[in-house]
Amino acid sequence: MRLWPPQKLWPIEFQGCPPSCPRNITRDTSDTNKEALHVMLCVSVSKEGLVRMLDRDVLKNVFEFVAATNSKQERQLGMQLVLNAFSRACHMLHEKPVPSLASALKYALPVLLTALSKLLSRDQSSLKFDALETLSGVLPDIPDEVMRKFKVENAAQVNTWLQDLRSGLRQLLSNKLVDKQRDEAMVVAACLLRHFGPDWLFSSLKKTKSSKRKSEKKPISEPSTQEEIDTKFPVLFIHLVAVEARVILDDIHDRYLKLHNREVVAVNPEKEQRQETMLPIFYEILESVIQYLSSNYHEDRETGIDSEILLKIRTTLTDTLNIVMEFLRFIQDTSTDEELEKDMIAQASMRIVALYLAEEGYEL
Repeated sequence: MRLWPPQKLWPIEFQGCPPSCPRNITRDTSDTNKEALHVMLCVSVSKEGLVRMLDRDVLKNVFEFVAATNSKQERQLGMQLVLNAFSRACHMLHEKPVPSLASALKYALPVLLTALSKLLSRDQSSLKFDALETLSGVLPDIPDEVMRKFKVENAAQVNTWLQDLRSGLRQLLSNKLVDKQRDEAMVVAACLLRHFGPDWLFSSLKKTKSSKRKSEKKPISEPSTQEEIDTKFPVLFIHLVAVEARVILDDIHDRYLKLHNREVVAVNPEKEQRQETMLPIFYEILESVIQYLSSNYHEDRETGIDSEILLKIRTTLTDTLNIVMEFLRFIQDTSTDEELEKDMIAQASMRIVALYLAEEGYEL
């Protein structure tokens, strides 16, 4: 598939490129494709360029090209083009209202989610990880007002996107991932929970009791069905999030303790940056779990949630929150009020503890 000449992608009124872009395009298809992608990257900087780049037909062509090419470099350039366009558009909108750009972004989101949710759910190549990286880069930055209008106008399609995204996340998190990929999956999940609520991820818990009855009637040698694996996915997901949160908390606690005791502490900016970024993400997911159980589980009526699974989730939450509270007690004992206000980890920890105690019925 060829991307050049640019009119294959760009509307007729925006076929030029800035002087800084190379003009001498070779006849080789691979080279011309790369040149076209580089031209589009250069052009997708101004408001006008971003509006053109976020055109639905342009985006569809880019995604079709990315899915069809056998070149890793072309695929990465294509995904970089998409990520840069969405990220820059969101950045501009956070700075000031730009109605034409907000409209373009709103209409581009269905194309993005249709393409990337399918790749995440059905593709078994490295494209799955490219889709994950792009989603984790785009979703956190979408302005709330754009997302609100997008959800209203695309209500009929949202469930399909969410089910595909859930399927893709389950496939990824059921396998061993490097930290970067696991973090990206958690960021995507947290953003989807924030924007679309918890039902798309946790509602299968209501099938765990009936699923357990069915599995008890099967021969022991018979493997679990895809439905059974999917039903139990929230349990795996919650466990993974809790484990990651505990590991980070333990490490931060140890570092703070050494600093308090004036011991030598090895400086690792990259590691500390990851901890400061990801711990609030894990907290946000756990908050969604707490709120979902509070809203959907009642002792006096049937919910469909298996009692053993419910106990396992509650134990996981309790164990994790005990570690958070222990960390907070140490921080409060060793920090001034001013230091506490500036400590984002401490502030996030206070928030989840307050929510947990409130939902459990404790007085604060």
